[in-house]
Amino acid sequence: MHDDFGLYPREESFDPFSVMLFKALQVIAFLFFIALLAIAPDSKDGKIDSKAEFIITMDWPDDHPDDLDMFVQDPAGNIAWYRHREAGFLVLDRDDRGGANDFIIVNGKKIPSPIREEIVTIHGIVPGEYTTSMTAIFRR
Repeated sequence: MHDDFGLYPREESFDPFSVMLFKALQVIAFLFFIALLAIAPDSKDGKIDSKAEFIITMDWPDDHPDDLDMFVQDPAGNIAWYRHREAGFLVLDRDDRGGANDFIIVNGKKIPSPIREEIVTIHGIVPGEYTTSMTAIFRR
C-alpha cells in the first residue's frame, strides 16, 4: 500500500493491546528471572551453619594417638555419646577417634587429620544442671 502520493509504503495498523500484552510478558519474564536469582542458594563448600544454643568442645594435642570420648548429660537425663549421638536437644557432632580412622578428604585425596576434638551441640535449653565427663582409650 502507498500513501496518497504513492511514495512510501504505509505501515500496518497500530494495535495498542498487542503492545501492552507483549510488555506485560516482558515484565513477568524479568520478575521470574529476579526471583530465580533470589532463591538460588549460595554455594559455600565446607561451611556448616550450626544453629545451637551452646557448643561444648573437648580437644587434646594434635596428632595424639589416644581416643578420648566425651559424654554429656542434660537435666532430663538424656546422654549424648559415641553410641547414642542424638539425645533430646544434645547432638554429638564430632566423635574423634584419635589416630584410628581419623581422615579427611581434600581434593579427592584421603589424608590423616591432625585435629583431636570432640564437639557436642545443645539445640534447646532445658533448665537445670548439665554434666560432662570423658573416658580414654590409650593406643601406644
